[in-house]
Amino acid sequence: MCIRDSSGLGVPGIRGTLGRYSFYTNAPASAPDVPPESLTEVDLIDGRAQTIVRGPSVRGMTGTKEATIPMTLKLVGERAEVSVSGNSLTLAPGEWSDWVRLEFSVGPLKKITSIVKFYLLQSRPEFKLYMTSLEPDPLDPAVPMASPAEYAADLARKIGLYHTLGMPEDTKALNDNAITPEMFAQQCGEITEERFSMFWHEFEKFEDGVLAFVFDTSDRIQHMFWRDNKMDENLSVVQLTPYIRDHYILMDAFLGRLLDRMGPDTALIVVSDHGFTSFNTCFDLNAWLVEEGFMTLTRTPAGLSDDEVALYRLVDWSNTMAYGCGFTSLYLNLKGREGNGIVAPSEADRLTRKIADRIRQYKDARTGNSPVDLLARREDIYSGPEFENAPDMVLGTAPGYRMSWQTPIGGVAENVLSRNERHWAGDHIVDPATVPGTIMSNIAFEVDNARVIDVAPTTLALLGLQAGEDCDGQPLSVRKSL
Repeated sequence: MCIRDSSGLGVPGIRGTLGRYSFYTNAPASAPDVPPESLTEVDLIDGRAQTIVRGPSVRGMTGTKEATIPMTLKLVGERAEVSVSGNSLTLAPGEWSDWVRLEFSVGPLKKITSIVKFYLLQSRPEFKLYMTSLEPDPLDPAVPMASPAEYAADLARKIGLYHTLGMPEDTKALNDNAITPEMFAQQCGEITEERFSMFWHEFEKFEDGVLAFVFDTSDRIQHMFWRDNKMDENLSVVQLTPYIRDHYILMDAFLGRLLDRMGPDTALIVVSDHGFTSFNTCFDLNAWLVEEGFMTLTRTPAGLSDDEVALYRLVDWSNTMAYGCGFTSLYLNLKGREGNGIVAPSEADRLTRKIADRIRQYKDARTGNSPVDLLARREDIYSGPEFENAPDMVLGTAPGYRMSWQTPIGGVAENVLSRNERHWAGDHIVDPATVPGTIMSNIAFEVDNARVIDVAPTTLALLGLQAGEDCDGQPLSVRKSL
């Protein structure tokens, strides 16, 4: 069986990140939340400006520099003409462009092609132009991004150009107020329609075996619009915001069409690996470790940017016993494992229990609630050959809380608790018991105790195959009667 697979979550843009939009304006003060790496000031003289599109970093004889291509902007009434890389397009305010292919020179006779879209927010008096991240061109990818390698281009020739970035929904731009909620919703709708085209393209050729497909835009929409839901005092959803509701209606209609077109002997399994809850308050694990004396800093994080505190730049490892890593993990600064470890292995168990006890006692002074309601030692949840590399403790935050924006990148916030002011106000990297996933099927499985790890062995069983001994899950059983 030939497996065809194109890019998914984690695939970077051609600038080497998971996405970095560009924002062009003649009034930088009107976009205070847009970071310097995304902001380009343009000097409009008589309605014209010459600027650049910043591309990938290129290593040469004299060091590394950024590849760029020139871009000309011209105002014609309320519209804007954009000329770049041999393309000429005219945009009205509130209008998305079609795909634009950009070509960067990255060495003698060597070029990298990217695809982008533009959106003109307004032309006068303040000029504001948004450009999506530089995504790999599926017709000419710089590196293989599908399996088999030619599949990405074959698909583009069949359905047209499509988003290739691992997470093309620009949550970062919305958090920075570079785009509006309406723009973000339009972008999500376009991506969903692309996925529909991809799915039906493969479905029409599907005969037997397994056809697996991921629709994940519902995740992004809920991250960004969760705060707009109506909630009760327990943070349970009373009424969904139209942005979320309408997307689920769209996906429900898709399932209806799929069921109508499936053969009678075809099994359908729909799985989500998590649900959602409110993320109103940030809990900074490293700031808590500092406050409790388990971590020491070389200087205060007050007034520093996320980049300046990231990657443990402020940590004094010679006086630090533990540190937070990622959204849920706590590691001891263990001798023999960490580069500058100070905790003796014989003290690890005692220290882990001490930290756990302190966290259980910690309360949010404003609400009286515990920000963390799940504490699991690695012995409780991990096994296997990589056990020694597992975190020493896994934490799950309570509804309303999530690890801070700094903790996952090895940073530390000024305060242990702070209000989450971003659009991204729904999340699922919390205590998993509070955000259960969903499983639906046209087969009457017993699903009361279903787990994500049961999906693979269940699929194999439907094909008459048995899972290997290294498979942790079990096939779901079929109900004997409805």
